[in-house]
Amino acid sequence: MKITDPGTRTIDEALFAAEMAKVAFAGGQTQLPARPAPATVADVLAASAMKENRPLLRLRLTILLRYQPGWGRLRAEGVVDHVLSVTGAKLDRRLVNVGWLLDPRAGGRRYAAWLDALQPKKDPPWSGFPHTRSSGF
Repeated sequence: MKITDPGTRTIDEALFAAEMAKVAFAGGQTQLPARPAPATVADVLAASAMKENRPLLRLRLTILLRYQPGWGRLRAEGVVDHVLSVTGAKLDRRLVNVGWLLDPRAGGRRYAAWLDALQPKKDPPWSGFPHTRSSGF
């Protein structure tokens, strides 16, 4: 099923309608289903906790990030590499999926590293970093 425009990676309305018409009429329906709202990464992570959405746990994190607007392969791989580095995991980034990220045996460390990787790092953590100590110590 091809419903996205390769240039913009957005859903092409004409291709979506044609594909949905084929699916609906093949199943004997007379009305087209509504187009789903775009899902964010947070939506996918939250939905993966529900029993009926267990297949989402096998979704690779690089794929999940890569197809978000404004993301590409290098940025997505950078986030996954950061998570692997912070957690000390010795895995190939291709094996890192939603289930690995949310595994309760990790005690939230992987998810905390994930959140850290998604935070913009434009300013230093304190003035004088890294040559002076933080005032928090």
